[in-house]
Amino acid sequence: EPFVRSSRKEGEAFSSATLDLGNLNIEASNGIVHYINAVLLPKKLSPMPATVYDMLSEKGEFTILLSLIDSYNDVKSDLQSTTQESGITLFAPNDKAFNKLLGKLTDEELADINLKKVLEYHYTDQALSRENIKRDFNNKELITMANGETVKTIGCIKFKTATNQYTKTTAHQRRAWNGYVHVLKDVMIPADTSK
Repeated sequence: EPFVRSSRKEGEAFSSATLDLGNLNIEASNGIVHYINAVLLPKKLSPMPATVYDMLSEKGEFTILLSLIDSYNDVKSDLQSTTQESGITLFAPNDKAFNKLLGKLTDEELADINLKKVLEYHYTDQALSRENIKRDFNNKELITMANGETVKTIGCIKFKTATNQYTKTTAHQRRAWNGYVHVLKDVMIPADTSK
């Protein structure tokens, strides 16, 4: 469904609103009018976190993920970006998911994993709501992640990785100004974890 993702005035981001498809391109003497279904509010008036990264910081369940993100400035920059028109979606393993993985790996196995590649396998440069995933990717399409590998969707809450690992989301989507966060039950492991 078409929507206004954001509007900018003097560099300030505004919130999203759905276009009224019956009232597009109404000509006025000094321009064109498009009706929308909500008031566009400046970022500072909105209750939404500014970025996907900010949202993680506000929650107490992502301490391990945040620590890893903070170790890689380019990953952190991607998750803080408000200039990407397409937005961003992070499939965020919580601390419980990381602890489950750490309980399965030896120190040697962990030392061989490129953690940046693992992080990049958890986000994409598209703002994907649960509805977008269900409508556009359900069982037929692959979502290309930041590391270039793909994840297959199964319904709108289950995912199959490039390494045939299955995982699913544990909570409703969370919306930030620059995209969405979907909380995962597992850490997804990409096919290429080499250093």
